[in-house]
Amino acid sequence: RMAATMPTAAGRLGSAMSATMPGMGKDAKQVPVGQTTVLTADELSRIKTTLLHAEAATQGERILSEEDRLRDNLREMSKNRMLSWNNTLEARRKQKEDSRQAKIDEEEKRRQVMDREEAVFQAAERKKAIQRATTLLYENTERVKAFG
Repeated sequence: RMAATMPTAAGRLGSAMSATMPGMGKDAKQVPVGQTTVLTADELSRIKTTLLHAEAATQGERILSEEDRLRDNLREMSKNRMLSWNNTLEARRKQKEDSRQAKIDEEEKRRQVMDREEAVFQAAERKKAIQRATTLLYENTERVKAFG
């Protein structure tokens, strides 16, 4: 029996611990009182968090703490609110970019209209040149020369 080999105070404490602690039955190994450390809930939580982060870091992942999630949530809310502001540097940059892009688009439309007009003009010129060439060919034939 273990109680017989341990000192009386530790034996009583050990038997009291085995009676009150779940999982410490007759077969459980008893730890002497001087070799135990009592942790607060905060310390236990900190240790667990540290171990989880270390394990996640070795696997290439990142575990967000509650504070990190709250900070990210607030940052996202702030960004969404800022999108409607038009007096920030970012908004002014975006306005300048939009106006520059509008000018480029307008210029491109104007060029396309000019290109279409030029294509119509070139087609008409080509048609005139072909008509003139066919007329000259007709006038240079032997029958037309003999007639006139």
